[in-house]
Amino acid sequence: EEEGLILRRPKIGTFVSSQPHRLVPVSIDYTGSLHLHAPDAERILLVCRQETAGAAADLLKLPESAPVVYSERLDKLNGVPFAWDRGFIPQRYAKKVTSEDLSHVALVERWSKKEGLDVDAIQQTIETVVDRRAARHLGLSANHPLLKATECYLGRSGRPCGVFITCYHPGLVQLRIRYASPSLQPT
Repeated sequence: EEEGLILRRPKIGTFVSSQPHRLVPVSIDYTGSLHLHAPDAERILLVCRQETAGAAADLLKLPESAPVVYSERLDKLNGVPFAWDRGFIPQRYAKKVTSEDLSHVALVERWSKKEGLDVDAIQQTIETVVDRRAARHLGLSANHPLLKATECYLGRSGRPCGVFITCYHPGLVQLRIRYASPSLQPT
């Protein structure tokens, strides 16, 4: 069922899919998820420019006029888009980031190493949205519901150092979360 080979229709029955496709499981470790489940995925950098924090100002705890490196990226698997994101990195944390870094699947690892950042935590919000612009990039109708993940990367001080807002094609991506209870951790 996870691979899209079987379709279950309540009160109708179970069928073999005429157009099977595999859902790409994605966790908060996006890079690791793609390396494991979609190693052939490609990332295309659509936009890279200096602009103001704007929509991400509250998450970044910056004034709306604060300068950021803004990016838009599209991830594809076998030529089919499955994720489109917008990134906002405050200028002070993007002094060494290049277009090549932004177009790399392992951006967070490259970025944190180049800038000497210790990313201590990630705050993630997942929701279902209708986003016409994202839907267009993902090849869907304008009113198609999308999976949206907003991730705020926090440095050791707890200060936000980057925000990435990603919309996923719901027919191609499955968001997965694994929680390890502290009571199950070895002491």
